[in-house]
Amino acid sequence: MSRERFSVRAGVRDWAIAVGVAATLLVGGLSGEHSGTDLDLLGYALLTVGGLALAVGRRAPVPVLAVTGLCAVGYQAVGFDVPVVGYLFAVYAAVRAGHRTVTVVASVTMIAALPFAALASGLRDMGEARRPEAPSNWPG
Repeated sequence: MSRERFSVRAGVRDWAIAVGVAATLLVGGLSGEHSGTDLDLLGYALLTVGGLALAVGRRAPVPVLAVTGLCAVGYQAVGFDVPVVGYLFAVYAAVRAGHRTVTVVASVTMIAALPFAALASGLRDMGEARRPEAPSNWPG
């Protein structure tokens, strides 16, 4: 008895993932609130590139890690509040390819850069802590 296994070539699978991530990022960018300025086109381009870069992640994981990271910081800086999904896929690919140290350094850099990018966009309240009001029937 012969078992034939359905398999998809790696290149086709990589492109399918890249297109899916790019589409997810674009939908997130289109549905979110942003500035409505001339930078919107740049934001959409960064979202698209950040997703499609994953197509070559198997052959060049470290450059894809850098590109997806820069795109994520860029689209956050121009006001697109979209998760860094492409970067997370690139982290997985880079670690799997054995580039652990570079991935840790890049990820620490991203953790440091993303809050500054969010501040640069001017759209977000960066977590002003508010104390909940006590109900009026509480003693005191």
